[in-house]
Amino acid sequence: MRLTNLSRIGANDDGTTPIQVPHSLDLYGAKIDTLPERLCVQGDLDLTFSAIIRLPEYLRVEGDLLLDETRILYLPTGLWVSGNLDLRRTAVIALGDDTRVDGYLDLEGRPIMRIPPRLVVGGNLYAGRTRIRAFPEDCYVGGQIHGVSRAVKNTYRRARSSAERKRVRAIFKYPEASRRQLTLDI
Repeated sequence: MRLTNLSRIGANDDGTTPIQVPHSLDLYGAKIDTLPERLCVQGDLDLTFSAIIRLPEYLRVEGDLLLDETRILYLPTGLWVSGNLDLRRTAVIALGDDTRVDGYLDLEGRPIMRIPPRLVVGGNLYAGRTRIRAFPEDCYVGGQIHGVSRAVKNTYRRARSSAERKRVRAIFKYPEASRRQLTLDI
């Protein structure tokens, strides 16, 4: 169901309990400009052409997050997308700390200058035509890194111990594990 005339989604009572949406949420072209804190969408979240200007911290999307043609500049702290996140047709200029994308993350052509601390990407990372010059040590990419120079790739170190690789794989296999349990000591 498309909710283009929606102007507000109610907040949770205490501000700490996540608001659960038990299916995909299609806000394509909606006039809504904010979402409640700690929102969890159990499917895709489509914000294409919406008036959204900011995403809530610790937003969880258990599908793809679609942000095409939105005015969002910064992704929030603690963003968790179980599907894919394609930022090619967005205004995004910075990723938030503790961002996790279980599928692929496409940053092609975005003016992003740095990879945030504790970024976790389960699939491929596409970073061509970005301004990324180095990867932090606590970053994890499960697939290939595309579109950056060999020198930039050399700044990325994969988890070297088999125990560390098993721990990261377990987090992707059991997504209900807390984000706070994910600390990569690479």
